[in-house]
Amino acid sequence: MVGEQQSPALYQGFYINLRESVERDRSMQTHLQALGLTSRYERFEAIRGQDLPAGQLSPLNAGSIGCGLSHQRLLDSRRDADVHLHVLEDDAEILPDLPTWFPALAEHHSWDLIYSDVYFSMLSPQVFQQFSRLIKAYHQQGSVSLVNLRGVPFVGATSYFVNHQSIGRVADLLGTDWISRCKHDEHINNLVQT
Repeated sequence: MVGEQQSPALYQGFYINLRESVERDRSMQTHLQALGLTSRYERFEAIRGQDLPAGQLSPLNAGSIGCGLSHQRLLDSRRDADVHLHVLEDDAEILPDLPTWFPALAEHHSWDLIYSDVYFSMLSPQVFQQFSRLIKAYHQQGSVSLVNLRGVPFVGATSYFVNHQSIGRVADLLGTDWISRCKHDEHINNLVQT
């Protein structure tokens, strides 16, 4: 077991979890304990989409709506945070060296969101080569880099950081209008692209 992290709190983590998803909660707690990060992360009660009143037409199922609204509620609840947020879904895995590399990236770059896990459905050869070089540098030298996702279609909101100065703006941009069109992570991708 890794010892509890003693560095100053640059970020606070939350993992979104449904009350009835006891095994996922237990698994996340075990994962955090193994990394020595239990004091830095809290469980955040997810919204059950099935419990929401009907009324808004949407192409999404209740689970997708509940998931997106859970992200929205978490951001809304932390608008006044004085530390960055690390938002996780309860099936995410945290890299063991994240507490080491995140402070360097957060302090030396201008950013609103930093994704540590996304899914790319299609990459141009140039972007694929760029990622390949960065992955190689990470494995060989341990260097971590940021990549601007504008121009790189992606989906996913399994693990991302929100700059404490941007929480309100991100919450406002996320909003709830996406419910009538697409999943919340697709909406974020659309915002990044525009």
